[in-house]
Amino acid sequence: MAQLVQATNIQKMEFDVTTTEGPGRVTIVTGTLPASVSTQGTGPQTVSFKAIVDPVLAPGQFRKATATASLTGTGFVGHVDPNMPNQVAAQWSIDEVEATLDDETGGIEVRIEVTVSANAQGFSASVQALGIQVTTLARV
Repeated sequence: MAQLVQATNIQKMEFDVTTTEGPGRVTIVTGTLPASVSTQGTGPQTVSFKAIVDPVLAPGQFRKATATASLTGTGFVGHVDPNMPNQVAAQWSIDEVEATLDDETGGIEVRIEVTVSANAQGFSASVQALGIQVTTLARV
C-alpha cells in the first residue's frame, strides 16, 4: 500500500488546447514529495508513495495524465573496502511512476515506487525526497 504524502514546492502552469473532442485544458504540476526510504546493509527496501495534486476535476472531465519522477534527496553512509573494487555499496531506483484520476477527491493521484539498496554490512542508503512532474489533459 502506498504512503500518502503532501507535495511541496508546487508550481503549476495551465493552458487551453483544442482536441478532437473539443476544448481542453492541459495542467502541468511540478513539486517535491517527502519520501523516507532507507536500508542498512540488508539488501533492497521498496516503498510506494502517493500524493494528490491539481487539477481538481468534475466527473467526465478527466482524459489522461502522465507523470515523471526524479531522486532529489539521497544519502549514503559507509566505507568501501579498497581490496574489493567491484563491491556494490548502494543503489537507488525509481521503479514505477503513474498518474491517474482519484475518484474520491477529483484530483490527480501520482504514485511512485522507489527502491533503495545497501548490499554490504556497515552500509546504509536512503532517499529523502522525490521530484515530480504531472501533466494532465482535461475536457472543459
